[in-house]
Amino acid sequence: PYDEPQTESVTFELKGASQNLVVDAENKTRAHAITDNDDPPVIQFKVSTSDVVEGVGTATIEVELTEESQLPITIGYQRVAGDTATADDATVSGNSLSFAPRVNGVAGDKLLTINVAVVDDAIDEDPETVIVSLDNTASNATVGGRTTHTMTILGDANDPPSVVAFAQAASNRNESNATHSVTINVTPASGKAISLSYTLGGSASLSGGGNGQDDYDLNTLSPFTIPAGSATFTFRVDINDDSANEGAETILIQLASPSNATLGTTSLHTVTINASN
Repeated sequence: PYDEPQTESVTFELKGASQNLVVDAENKTRAHAITDNDDPPVIQFKVSTSDVVEGVGTATIEVELTEESQLPITIGYQRVAGDTATADDATVSGNSLSFAPRVNGVAGDKLLTINVAVVDDAIDEDPETVIVSLDNTASNATVGGRTTHTMTILGDANDPPSVVAFAQAASNRNESNATHSVTINVTPASGKAISLSYTLGGSASLSGGGNGQDDYDLNTLSPFTIPAGSATFTFRVDINDDSANEGAETILIQLASPSNATLGTTSLHTVTINASN
């Protein structure tokens, strides 16, 4: 029942002739050829998907044969570009599998594994995927239908959310038609997109505020999103150089309602606009 070399041979020899019989020395042996008629085994992933937790350490993906073979079988594999886990999240070992054949009654390999080293980081992140694909050809085997396996790495529930806060509590800007940048830090950089809103206060007037003044415009609107993987975000305020005779004015920016993050100590930033006249 095993796939084996295409042609094997067995030799018969006449021996031990009884009395009054002579064995013909030239024709005492005959070779008989045996042609293999077994189909090669099918090779494929045992299952198409699997889930593992980030703290698993080393995860495995199983590749199976439908039956043993008396021939060695080799197949290559590779990680598919476009999966969402990075090299910092998971590493796939090797690039081929070799199934040992059945020899002299000793069972051969029917199941081998691909090892995936999963990194247990402290980053709050969404599930990520590692996708591995088998080559289209294999030695001494037929490739089956399950040629792609998707491993989903589930985030560690113990990873704390990132902390978002202004890098500084206050900054200054002379009144001019220019963009004023305020830095928000994300510690550590999150694997998830972070959404934030804010409230405003202070003595400076936002454009369109209805009091006839036009001290600043907001380039960053509420709510806003900090992309996944970002360690910093630039909050932008457009300062307007108006003609009013006025002293220093302030803009108070209070961060609020974070999703996928918590607020740090410095959640309020004061921008002081120094008069130009």
